[in-house]
Amino acid sequence: MNLSFVRFKRGWVIFDPYRGVYFRNHTGGLTTIEEIDEQDWHIVKLAQTDISEAYYKQFIVENLPKIRKYSSRLIRANIQSPINRLRYQLHEWLSGEEPILK
Repeated sequence: MNLSFVRFKRGWVIFDPYRGVYFRNHTGGLTTIEEIDEQDWHIVKLAQTDISEAYYKQFIVENLPKIRKYSSRLIRANIQSPINRLRYQLHEWLSGEEPILK
């Protein structure tokens, strides 16, 4: 399953663009990872599909990755040049920081 994680001001939000699915909380807003942990979510389908909430429970409730806060230096465009990529990788090795996804 390929899910997309998007960071908004409120937190990280999950989408399933392939199946046209996203998740809302009890107030109708996009569900953040923290709200999913608190069981405050329901599925919204953009098209007719037979997929159910049970399908996603095994992925987003039971196996949801913990995402740590990242700095602007981790923005993809900032680390794609060879020099910046080398600097980034050296910093990761030498600093002992945890990866973004645990």
